[in-house]
Amino acid sequence: NSVSSAVGAYNMSSGDITSLIVPTTASQATQPTTARPTQPTTVRPTQPTTVRPTQPTTVAPTTQSPTQGTNLNISSKSNYFSNANVTFKKGDTVCLEYIVDSSMNLVNAEWTLTYDNTKLAVDKERSAKLMPYVTNEVTNIMDAKGTIKSNFSEIQNLADFSGGKALARVYFNVIGTGDTTVDFNLKTLSVGYLDSNYNLKFKPVVRGGVAQTDVTSTPGFENFTIKTSVKAAKATTGSTTTVYFAAPRVAPGRTVWSDVDIYYANTTSVIKSNRIHMKDTGLVVNNPDGAKLKTTRRGDWHVFSAELTEAQVKAIDSAKYAGFVYAGNYNLKTSAKFDIKMGKSIADFDGQVFLINAAVTNSEIDSYTGAWSKAEMTKPEYKATTLKFAVPTQNWSGGAYFYYGKSSVITEVNKIAMKDSGKTISVPDSLVSSLKNYKGGDWKVYTVDLTAEQVEAIDNSSVSGFCSGNSIYVKTTSTRNVFRDYNSVMDLENYAFVVTGCTNAAKEKSSLTGKWRWSKF
Repeated sequence: NSVSSAVGAYNMSSGDITSLIVPTTASQATQPTTARPTQPTTVRPTQPTTVRPTQPTTVAPTTQSPTQGTNLNISSKSNYFSNANVTFKKGDTVCLEYIVDSSMNLVNAEWTLTYDNTKLAVDKERSAKLMPYVTNEVTNIMDAKGTIKSNFSEIQNLADFSGGKALARVYFNVIGTGDTTVDFNLKTLSVGYLDSNYNLKFKPVVRGGVAQTDVTSTPGFENFTIKTSVKAAKATTGSTTTVYFAAPRVAPGRTVWSDVDIYYANTTSVIKSNRIHMKDTGLVVNNPDGAKLKTTRRGDWHVFSAELTEAQVKAIDSAKYAGFVYAGNYNLKTSAKFDIKMGKSIADFDGQVFLINAAVTNSEIDSYTGAWSKAEMTKPEYKATTLKFAVPTQNWSGGAYFYYGKSSVITEVNKIAMKDSGKTISVPDSLVSSLKNYKGGDWKVYTVDLTAEQVEAIDNSSVSGFCSGNSIYVKTTSTRNVFRDYNSVMDLENYAFVVTGCTNAAKEKSSLTGKWRWSKF
C-alpha cells in the first residue's frame, strides 16, 4: 500500500512508513525570477542556521525524588532536538512535545519515535492527532513494537510554525518503573514558500536524518532561522471536549465572522460574559439551512473549534446561557436567551459542529439559533473565478491591476494586470457624491481570470484592491481588504467593484473605497 500527498508519497509495508519520495515535479528551491518573496523578519538569527540547533529544554517534571518501584526516569533523546531527563510516577500520564519555531513555513516532515512498551503505553485517545498544527497527517502507532511513525506533506497550505508549536505531541501512560529511553528520530523536515506564480520553492532542513548545512546559502532562504525545544509535563487529569462552530456564510454586504468566541454567563449581556476564543480550523461544513435566513447563504461555512478543559466544561455547564459571538462585534451572535447546551452538558456535543438554522427576531444577526450536527467537516474546494472592476472615467489611466498580499505597502504585494472587457457599467452621480475627483457615468469594466490556487491565496490575504496601471498611488486603500465583507472571492463572480468613497479626503486618490454591485453580463 502507499499513502500519497501533494509533496510526496510514503510506501507502507507491514505497518511501517518508509522514506518520503519527493516527486521531481516539485523543484528544489531556486532564485525566483519574478519577485523575491518577503522573508519573515520576526525572528532575527544571531548566527547562521547551518547545523542542528541545540536549544534549551523546557521541562515540567514531577517534584518527587526518584524512588525505585515508584517512579520512572525518562530520558528523551533525539538526532535533532535537545535531550531531556524527567521523572514521573507510575500511573501518571505524560505529555511529551517536540517544539519547532521556524521563520519559514513547513512543507513536510517525517519522524519515528521508539519507546519501551513495558514501561510506557500510548494514550491513543489523547494522541489521536500527533501533529496538531499540520494537515494531511499520516500516523501509524505500533504499540506492540513500541514504535510510532508519522509524516505530513503539503504544497499549498504550508504549515506556520512561527512562535514555536508542537511538531509532535504524544501522551504516554506510565505503566512501569525504573529507567527508560524515548528516542525521537526526525528523518525529514523541509521549509519553503510559494513564489509569485504560486510555485512551491522548498529546501530540506533535515534529510535522511541529517541536518543540512546549506539552507541559508540558498537564494530565497537567506534569512531562515529555526529553534527547537522539548517539553515534558504531567498531563492534566480528566478528558477534554472539543466543540465546533460553523461561522455564517453571510449574504453580500453583511459582516463576515472572521473571529469567534464561545460566551457563557448568567445574564443576557454578552459584553459582560466570560469568553473562550475559538481557532479557525481551515475546514468547512455544508449548511443547506443557510438559505432559510435573509442574512446568510447556503453552502460551505468555515469551521472554528475550541478544546475545552474539564474546568471550562463545568463553568459553561453551570452558566445559565451559552452561545457563540463574533469576537470583533458583539452585536453578531446567537440569541442571548438561547442556550447552546440545550439542557445538557456541553461535553455531550464533543466532536459535533453547531449549525445556525433560524433566528428569534427579524434582525436575525443578534438572535441566531441552531442545532448540533455530526456533519462531515472537510477542506474547502476552491474554483477559478473572474473578478470585475469598474474603472472611473476621471483621474484613472493605464488600465487597471488587481493586487493582494499581507503587506499594506503596495510595492510589496502581488499585482495582476486586468483586461478591458469591452463592457461598461452605469454609475450614478449620487453613488460618488462624496468624492471630489470622480463623477458618475459609463465606467469601463476590467476583468481578471483567477485560478483556483490564486483564489485560495487571495482568500487568505490580509489586503487586496485595485490600482491604476500608470500609478500605484491611484488605488483603493491598501490598509483594507475589498473582500472583507464576503466569505470568499468566489462569492463575487457576478459582481463588479465600484469606487464610491475614500478613507482620507486629503489623499482621496490613494484611499478609495467602494462597493460590490451586481453586474452579470
